[in-house]
Amino acid sequence: MATVPETQDRNVIDDLVLNQSIVQHNSSSFRPIEEEIDYSTVSHLRLDFKNILMIENLENFSNLTRLELCNNNIHSIGGLQSLVNLKFLDLSFNQIHLMEGLDHLSKLEDLSLTSNKIQVIESIENLFFLQILTLGSNCITNIEDINCLRGLDRLRALRLSGNPITTDASYQNYVISRLPQLVYIDFKLISLDDRLKANNRYFDDIQTLEAISNENECIKNETCDQNVNKALEISAFIDGLNPNEFYIQLVSEDLQCFVFFPGMNEISDRFQENIILNTRQCVLYGLEAHKRRKSDVGEFFKCIEMLIEKSKVICIKIIHHFKKSYSQNELQISGLQDEFLITSILSEMRSELKDTFNLLVKNEMQLVEQIDVIFQDFERNMNEDKLLFLEQIRTYMTQCRELSQGYTEKLNDIAMNTLETFSKGQLETDLPEEVLRLLLDKDNLVATLSASHDCHMTTIDKNEDYINVGINNYVTMLFSNFILLETKRN
Repeated sequence: MATVPETQDRNVIDDLVLNQSIVQHNSSSFRPIEEEIDYSTVSHLRLDFKNILMIENLENFSNLTRLELCNNNIHSIGGLQSLVNLKFLDLSFNQIHLMEGLDHLSKLEDLSLTSNKIQVIESIENLFFLQILTLGSNCITNIEDINCLRGLDRLRALRLSGNPITTDASYQNYVISRLPQLVYIDFKLISLDDRLKANNRYFDDIQTLEAISNENECIKNETCDQNVNKALEISAFIDGLNPNEFYIQLVSEDLQCFVFFPGMNEISDRFQENIILNTRQCVLYGLEAHKRRKSDVGEFFKCIEMLIEKSKVICIKIIHHFKKSYSQNELQISGLQDEFLITSILSEMRSELKDTFNLLVKNEMQLVEQIDVIFQDFERNMNEDKLLFLEQIRTYMTQCRELSQGYTEKLNDIAMNTLETFSKGQLETDLPEEVLRLLLDKDNLVATLSASHDCHMTTIDKNEDYINVGINNYVTMLFSNFILLETKRN
């Protein structure tokens, strides 16, 4: 297949090019170019042989599943962010150097990049639905690039012929051994003998790769669990109270030289142990409170949904009864010629319509009253739960302040004793220079100890305020959103 001649006029993907391509592809519909086209309804777009320089203006093709951009003059992959439903993409015979801009095409099944200038296989690890990958006639030189395809479990066909790596006699064996999911390589069906030969040749390498893969999977799962736990802590408003991280925040402004004061190691270790224990209890309480709160909210909305469904059933019965009566009256009128009788029946129908309307309104008013009663109970319970939660958090934070106060007092005592011993020249322990400088100025030492205590209190206050604001905003938004939803329903 030949590329577009360099002498042809350069094109951009504008509305004229797009509309022409769509009309040409759907020529049987005889739709004029002047007619406005809803791009969101287009599933197949051909833009080949148009000497296009850049991929652009495709953001409205949200339902596109097939895009052909082969035989153009495209130098980079971009502008595909909105094509989330794309399954087939042909970018063959262009001037592309890098495999980029593809990560978001999560539904892509067939990708062709034949005859470009690609040197590295990359940035497609997340294309989990990819079945066919065509990279023939490029500039790929590193056979180990193949390893990035190991995670694509649905990959069945791979073409790499025409790349420098294929000149190695062991190239196909290497690829087959690394990609057990492949069925075809360079248009050739992989036989059982091919598979056995490749696996035997690279047995040790495969074992190593699988071990690395298993280790990476464990790390991935561990990271996933950590992310889930972090998300849960955020929902519970306690994400700033990770015990170890909270302790580090507390002592972040403490001078490292404090630990050189005689007896400080024991005091510091005990303070760390108590802070972590108290904070861990606070976190566990927060998670339990979040679980209970989530359950209460779920029960509330479930109860509201049941009331609405019950009301709908009643409404359907009322309307069904009216329709039945209306049909009977309509049938009766169709066989009458007496205007007086017709007028009388029509009057009855209007009366029934009014009664039906009144019944529906009455049913809705009853539903609103029931919902209002339940919402008031829910609102009162949630506010009480919020106050109880904040009171318990305040208790834990108060304990942290008391622990910090006790630690500061002991630190002050040790520092003053060390200062007195130092001033008398009776200090036996060799101290670092920065500690000696601190002991030379009592006012500076006192100020440093005070700043340390202030930092502790500020850290505790900030975390308590964060939790306070978080739970209050949550409850307020919960109530506001429900009132908004109920208003819309009405």
